[in-house]
Amino acid sequence: MPLAPENKTPHPSNLIAMLVDHVSDPFFAGFARRIDRRARTLGYKLVLGSTENDISFMPKLISVFNNMNVAGYIIAPPPGVDPDLKKLLQKGKPVVLFDRYPTDPGPYTVLSDNFKGAYEAVGHFVRNGHRHIALVTVGSNQKRITDRRKGYSAAIDNHRLPSYITELPASASADQVKTAIRTLLQANKAIDAVLFADYSLTFTGLAALRQQKKRIPDHIAVIGFDDNENFQLFAPALTAVVQPLDEMVENILQCIAGHSGEKSARRRPTPIVLPTRMVIRSSTIRTPSTLHLSTTLHR
Repeated sequence: MPLAPENKTPHPSNLIAMLVDHVSDPFFAGFARRIDRRARTLGYKLVLGSTENDISFMPKLISVFNNMNVAGYIIAPPPGVDPDLKKLLQKGKPVVLFDRYPTDPGPYTVLSDNFKGAYEAVGHFVRNGHRHIALVTVGSNQKRITDRRKGYSAAIDNHRLPSYITELPASASADQVKTAIRTLLQANKAIDAVLFADYSLTFTGLAALRQQKKRIPDHIAVIGFDDNENFQLFAPALTAVVQPLDEMVENILQCIAGHSGEKSARRRPTPIVLPTRMVIRSSTIRTPSTLHLSTTLHR
């Protein structure tokens, strides 16, 4: 539902604080630009802070933003954030969590359906004839990542296929990612499709596949999460599971603008979970020659 122009009188200021892991991260930077553009049409301005995904940064950032008298908070919460959130909720300002939530989903939470996105990605591979589908992911308890792994595993179980999961540390370097993928492929030569569960893994993973002389999609089909304009410029263009970013922005700002101003520690609306969609491109489209190659390899 479109938002009405913002009435500033209930708000102490027209600033909205946004706290993310890294402001330089391409996904968060792009998402912040979307929020900022929409927020300005409602009379708000966005201020950014980086938590470095480290809970120790939260109190200082919140103190700074409280001194700026911000109207509300948009937070991608780092692990262990619950105590800081509880204190923040006592201020009575709207707090919207996105991308993931800690043990408590908080007063307002806006998420993508990452479980279903991963589940449908595996289904797309299967419909295109792939039977040895790997997941390359990062070790994390963030809901975004755990839901993608659960969705992959559920689909693999449903189709009664072998599971191939490579899990890397969140801090893994590009060389570590490439080494892990090389090890995965050498140990499991039947793998004919890879789902990358993280935006940054996709870029490094594609380079790793090329180093291993794997042609996409002739040898291995590929799907990545969190579409990027570069995905369609790759050769071949990359199929992607896309988060509904514009809908997320609209819902987040609706929570901010529609907040009543009451103390929200006891408010627990049901999290807003928005469906992902798949943009199908050449990296998963099997040509007749590809099908012949696959049949030959699996005999």
